[in-house]
Amino acid sequence: ETCSSCPTDCDVCESCGNGFCDGGENCLSCAPDCGVCESCGNGVCNPMNEDCFLCPADCGACPGCPDGFCAANETCASCQPDCGVCSVCGNNVCEGPFETCTNCNADCGTCDPLNCLEVVTCAFGCIDIGSDPPSFQLGCLGQCIAQGCADVQFFVQQFVDCAIFAVGTCGGDFGCIQNECSNEFAACLGAFCDQ
Repeated sequence: ETCSSCPTDCDVCESCGNGFCDGGENCLSCAPDCGVCESCGNGVCNPMNEDCFLCPADCGACPGCPDGFCAANETCASCQPDCGVCSVCGNNVCEGPFETCTNCNADCGTCDPLNCLEVVTCAFGCIDIGSDPPSFQLGCLGQCIAQGCADVQFFVQQFVDCAIFAVGTCGGDFGCIQNECSNEFAACLGAFCDQ
């Protein structure tokens, strides 16, 4: 039975908008009856909608913040003294370790191009050789190849194309793939970037 199916046994259902802040209603669930929730910064910690994470100005700092360690439940937003200032890409400050030339070249500058071996190593991280048949993350491959200069990109692409084709005969045997594509790999190793 519920208040809807049997009001005699379960009492009349509470309804938001009846002018009374009934049990089960609060400022979050029924502002017309219970009033608008107090806002952060008014000096009063309202446990209905504020806590030390949502409103440290009213409720105080959460236990453990600041204690000199950025704990798992702390972030740069919830505990700046422990976790530091949140990094913002585009503010002309390279805020490591969160910003690098790879994910924020606006602040950290462009990365030096990778050589062939570095790009191929990155590219093999995008291939799940353990699956049958091996699977490729094409977006990941593209990102790896893009980190080389034009000459390296060309020769890495030749090697990757060969390796993808060789998977058909070699499966996940890296030695076999390397043997099948040895000419492409040698040409790749010979490519250099002008600095």
